Amino acid sequence: MMMRFTASKLHRLVPLASLCFFLVLASCGGDAPESTAKKDAAKPAAQAAPPPEVKAVKVQSADVPITMEYVAETQAKEKVEVRARVAGFLEERHYEEGSVVSAGDLLFTIDPSQYEQTLNEAKANLARDEASMIKARKDQQRFKELVDQGAVSQSEYDTRETQAKEYEAMVESDKAAVKQAQLNLGYTKVTAPLAGRISKAKVEVGSLVGQGENTLLAEITSIDPMYVNFSISEQEYLTFVKDHQEKSSFTPSFQLVLSDGDVYAHNGTVDYVDPTINKQTGTLGVRTVFPNPNGILRPGLFGRVRVTVSRKDKSLLVPQRSVYDVQGIKQVLMAQDNGTLVSKSIRLGNQVGQFYTVEDGLEAGDVILVEGLQKFRPGMTVSPQIEPIQEVTDANATAAPVQSATASEAGNATASNATE
Repeated sequence: MMMRFTASKLHRLVPLASLCFFLVLASCGGDAPESTAKKDAAKPAAQAAPPPEVKAVKVQSADVPITMEYVAETQAKEKVEVRARVAGFLEERHYEEGSVVSAGDLLFTIDPSQYEQTLNEAKANLARDEASMIKARKDQQRFKELVDQGAVSQSEYDTRETQAKEYEAMVESDKAAVKQAQLNLGYTKVTAPLAGRISKAKVEVGSLVGQGENTLLAEITSIDPMYVNFSISEQEYLTFVKDHQEKSSFTPSFQLVLSDGDVYAHNGTVDYVDPTINKQTGTLGVRTVFPNPNGILRPGLFGRVRVTVSRKDKSLLVPQRSVYDVQGIKQVLMAQDNGTLVSKSIRLGNQVGQFYTVEDGLEAGDVILVEGLQKFRPGMTVSPQIEPIQEVTDANATAAPVQSATASEAGNATASNATE
């Protein structure tokens, strides 16, 4: 049933509705100051959050091996050419090309038939002349007795004596001819003069060799040991000499880093140093010797010789990733005891593996950041999480000049650190 309101009833309802509206509004308005106060009280709790954690290391001191690397090339200690020493047709090859041969191994055979004939003829001539010499000596002795008896003249005796001496000379000549014929026959058997790896044959079987020249047949290169050659600058040579005059007990070590980055298993020793500086390059040639028992090294390989030139005692070390560059000045972010970050300018020494040596600007025990160089700035408070610093050993300690390029991790953000 529809309710009907008269004008007088509506007039009485309007003031009642207005009163209810204002009561509700007053109730809401009374709660607003209390809610605001609660929110203001919560703000200090949010602002008291702990400082962010960040990875850091403590600067440590260590005895650092200072090493240098030089481009190097391997060279066979011995290399010989196998040549034909007599003329003839190459009859046979007795080795496998590229194989390792021993000294005295038979390599080639040259047709020996003509040299066998020459040797037989020389032996026959020797036998004939030896028989004639024996007869001439007997005649000489008989004529000596006759001349003593006055049966023959002195002139006849002298003739017999001369004949005997001539046959003696002929026998000596025949002996030399036999020896030469034996040598030539022996030269038809071409043998290896030394142990090593032999090349492919330079001529084919059936070819005429040694005709008018000593034909090259093959080449042999020795395997063990192997030379490794490199050069150092004049300045490096002078520095090395001065350092070792001060530290005469230090013995340099030599490692070979192969082209694939692996370190060769055996260390080398210095074998030879050029007596003079090369005027064109300003360098001094150095030759080292490396054992090569397994034949891994071959002549002509390129690599790097890593030389431990000295050892720096109690050097301060910082990881490379902790250092950034601001307008040519090397810097690190150091966390103070209260966790506040400060920017420290440092002077670097050598690059040693994944570290730098520090000459000035830090002390042992200082805490420096190794990450977040873009995120954190001087004045911020952090909670350093100390990580163990990697030990520096001879295997990873390679000294090199410190590069002036900025670390990509630092970026432009670290430049703004210095300006703030």
